[in-house]
Amino acid sequence: MTSVSFDHMAQAYDTLRGYPQEVSQRIAETVDQLAAGNAQTRFLEVGVGTGRVAVPLAQRGRRYTGIDISANMLKKLEEKLHTTGWKETPLAWGMVSDEDTARKLAVRRFLYEQKRGSLRFLEADMTALPFHDQSFDVVIAVHVFHLVSNWQQALQEIMRVLRPGGIFIRYWNAQWENHWKPGYADIRAYGALLSKNLAAALRCQVSQIKK
Repeated sequence: MTSVSFDHMAQAYDTLRGYPQEVSQRIAETVDQLAAGNAQTRFLEVGVGTGRVAVPLAQRGRRYTGIDISANMLKKLEEKLHTTGWKETPLAWGMVSDEDTARKLAVRRFLYEQKRGSLRFLEADMTALPFHDQSFDVVIAVHVFHLVSNWQQALQEIMRVLRPGGIFIRYWNAQWENHWKPGYADIRAYGALLSKNLAAALRCQVSQIKK
């Protein structure tokens, strides 16, 4: 295990770090715009936590997958889905073509019938993603790389599961940019992969609103 678990913070996480509903919707809209999302777009979020990004985006009718190493955080996500109009659909791991059956994992699957959105989540480490190559169109990482000691391996895994021409949407504090630069060079070398900064996009939207 090379990542930091937030098990100890799960109970209070949404209180301490959750977003107001209006902000959550703004973030979901921005991510969707950056990704040029539609009903067929396959999203993966590494470090999905309690679903503060995942839930509002999947509710827009998107196909969303989230992984996290914290079982307690995923439990809070499950509780949230049970109270916000989602329906669980029991289906064993390996029944979807992108799932690596070399590992036997416990997966939870939910449908948002109002807009036909779906949310699949499971306990997994972003340095060893349990999905086949080129399984996703978009990968999202929000304030997670500083929690991963082997972040280079995590980045390699993200590049592996992204399809050619896929989009990597990242969000982290400005001071982490110096750590990111070697990885950004790796992404540029990968060629078709496009990295987008969610924080910059959100700042742009705030600027437009103020005007």
